[in-house]
Amino acid sequence: MAEAHAQRSVSLALIEICRFCRLLLAGTATARIMAASGLILLGGLAEGVGLVLLVPLLQTLDSSAGADRSWSSWLDAAFRLVGIRPGLVGLLGLFMLLVIARSFLLQLRNLVLYELKLDLIREARVRLYSAIARAGWPFLRQNRRSDYLTALTSETDRLDQAVHFALETPSRAVMIGAHVIAACAIAPGLSLGALSTGFLLAWLVRGRLLESLRIGAMLSRAYKEFYHEISEFLAGLEITKSLVAEERYIAAFASRIDDVNRQLASYVSAQSKARLFQEIAGAFAVALFVWIGAEALGLPSSEVLALVLIFYRLLPLVLGLQQSLQQLLHMSSAVRAVADLLAKCDAAREQVDLREAPITRLRVGVRVENIGFRHRAEHFETLNDLDLQLPANSLTVLIGPSGAGKTTLLQLLAGLLRPDRGRIVIDERELTGALVPAWRRSISYVSQDPFLFHDTIRANLLIADPAASESELYDALHAAGADFVRDLPQGLDTIVGDRGFRFSGGERQRLALARALSRRPALLVLDEPTSSLDEQSERKVLMQIEALRGRVTMIMATHRPERVRCADQVLCLRNGRLEAVPSALEI
Repeated sequence: MAEAHAQRSVSLALIEICRFCRLLLAGTATARIMAASGLILLGGLAEGVGLVLLVPLLQTLDSSAGADRSWSSWLDAAFRLVGIRPGLVGLLGLFMLLVIARSFLLQLRNLVLYELKLDLIREARVRLYSAIARAGWPFLRQNRRSDYLTALTSETDRLDQAVHFALETPSRAVMIGAHVIAACAIAPGLSLGALSTGFLLAWLVRGRLLESLRIGAMLSRAYKEFYHEISEFLAGLEITKSLVAEERYIAAFASRIDDVNRQLASYVSAQSKARLFQEIAGAFAVALFVWIGAEALGLPSSEVLALVLIFYRLLPLVLGLQQSLQQLLHMSSAVRAVADLLAKCDAAREQVDLREAPITRLRVGVRVENIGFRHRAEHFETLNDLDLQLPANSLTVLIGPSGAGKTTLLQLLAGLLRPDRGRIVIDERELTGALVPAWRRSISYVSQDPFLFHDTIRANLLIADPAASESELYDALHAAGADFVRDLPQGLDTIVGDRGFRFSGGERQRLALARALSRRPALLVLDEPTSSLDEQSERKVLMQIEALRGRVTMIMATHRPERVRCADQVLCLRNGRLEAVPSALEI
């Protein structure tokens, strides 16, 4: 029962690899696939004919010493058919032509297969990257970011190797077939016996295939934790330094590396043991069959020598095929990880309809009617029977304790999340699936931790509106109170550094606000944009936000509503419901 289950596991893993390669091949030019297949077959044909020609070549050498020539009847008939009976020079010339043709075919085959592999890996990487980028936010936020990083790096690197061996395996199989056919042309019975022995050796090491499958799955888990450790360390580098916790993270990182190395060493050990057994057993088998051919069957010395050469070359090919299968099974966990993530992302893909024009300005406003939302089905509702209204061109301040649901409400208003019940109405139109893409292009979102890409100020601003002119970018900077950019030596082409580290917290926040304003949004969503700023920087940012009142509809979540002097309304959110605003905070 256990062996049957193991065989099913191996078979299912190979089937998964074939399906995934077929999925990738669907996007590849048919001509390239046909060319690769044709070159593999031609290479095998040239190899087989060259091996068969060894018999008459060796017999011709023996004839100088008076040896009896006994070419295979079909080969002799083939020479007579073309009207030639070549001597030593002719056979050597024909043999050299075949060797040269085979070498060119193999070189061309290797180039075509390599280019095909590059195309397939590019297709896999781009398809996975696109699937992650296009998946809905509710799905994306359920997984660790390091899991996406692992899939796009180590797993696709291992996928590269899997595709390599998947493309090499048919070529190896064809070459083995050519050697077997050549051997059968010389001594059919002996060759079939050798082939049966080869299958027996493969069956004896079948357990190594399952071991490769198991170690590959463990390596995938080790890589996932390895990249998670890196991601967490880099994300919390400032905290790590401030708490003097470097040594703990270094020890944890070294432990993750040891886990990865342990799995890699286990695989190499298993592969080496299988290869050692096969090489020794194969050498004994070759020696045995050569002795049988020479002594028991009395084959001519030329045929025995040809068989020795064929079996000697066949052994590493068979071992290579076995190694390829082990490698494929070892990489199958990476194929499964990439394929599973790709399928999940595709299932969670957002439907983007660009035919609906974005909303340039709200006429009535945004209305929330009796919405309810929970992050997971088994959790309590984060928002419960919520009703509110954001009048057009107004500034709404949203307050409440941590965990009250402020960020969830803002993400619902931004179209990143969809309510479980109730509805959101935009200028008397319900925010349904058809309107969401247009609405998302109509709003701007500024978080409490502004993210700036390690690029120029210009590039960071153009993310919101790639078609914006330089004057429009400076207008957005002015509206956000970021006129300091004009005084920089390189102006808009100044590199902001990693996450904008070259600027102060207040300057980063104003640059993020400028990016949001460069889109000229119908709704500006501000999620605690001043929570990490000192009082002076906070006042500068709030002055710019207040100056926008009457020109754009805004909602801002904050823990310090008293700092906002001209809000049109203040909403208090607690335990997923709106409550009366404390009188001391009414504006």
